[in-house]
Amino acid sequence: MTPARLSLATGGMGEVVEGPLSRLSSLLQFEHFADGAVVLREGDQGDWLGVVLQGEGVVEKQIDGDPNTVEVLATVSRGDVIGEMAFVDNKPRSATVRARGPMQLARLAKSEFRSIMASDPESAEVLVGTLLSTLASRLRDANDALVALYQAGRLIGAARDVEDVSAAVLQQVAAAVPGASIGVVALFDGPRTCRPVVSFGLPATLATPFHLDPAGPLLRQLLATPTGLVIAADDPRAAEVAFVGAAWCLVTELVHDDRTLGLVALGSNEEQNPFRASHEVLMAVLADQVAAAVGRYSAAPILRLE
Repeated sequence: MTPARLSLATGGMGEVVEGPLSRLSSLLQFEHFADGAVVLREGDQGDWLGVVLQGEGVVEKQIDGDPNTVEVLATVSRGDVIGEMAFVDNKPRSATVRARGPMQLARLAKSEFRSIMASDPESAEVLVGTLLSTLASRLRDANDALVALYQAGRLIGAARDVEDVSAAVLQQVAAAVPGASIGVVALFDGPRTCRPVVSFGLPATLATPFHLDPAGPLLRQLLATPTGLVIAADDPRAAEVAFVGAAWCLVTELVHDDRTLGLVALGSNEEQNPFRASHEVLMAVLADQVAAAVGRYSAAPILRLE
């Protein structure tokens, strides 16, 4: 289930010129956040909700109440609603949202929302529908992620070698991401070469091992990003994952003890991008599991899963 995104077009700062928010511009507060800035903070009171107008953010949660130890739960981008849980249940914020690059936000205060319910029921209906869709989708994504993590952990625990570990994780992440028709776990077997350990749907003409620079721009960005990355075929970085042979690629790195072991990638040839923010996070979490397990074993020969 894909969460509803508000369709919108923005004019200058402080103006929404199209979409369901266009009639509400006078009631919204517009803010700009620099890269790394806190947009909303875990534990704060939730007396407003926000809609991302431009840019992206990451959703973080403290581990054991330690502000210096956080887990990334999701990413948000244009049209996404944030802060909806505390807005609805009147409890403190359950997570922090931090800007990833420059980010523009429209804020709606709870007091203004009440006035919209009375004065503009059509706009209120759109906002309520978006809230319900967002809450339902995030609950469903959380359930899917729990199942995938449980199954992957169980299979990894019974694994005997690198192939077993890689196959377990690739199976679970592919099952949790509808639309993925290609998948591969690839490990470095030389300074700049990677070899698929397990895969499905890869082009039959793929020559292996393939070139991948561990110091190249793709892996540098992956190492600096807490989640997986979605790369379209027309993205300049797509050249480094061209071996997947897909219109859309969701990729994350495998790192253990500060060593870059390889990567996990899913591909899709659907017309629209099928990969959501929750998939980026799930991919990264499962990759952490497989990297730790792979670190226990030596390199393995290629094995294709049909």
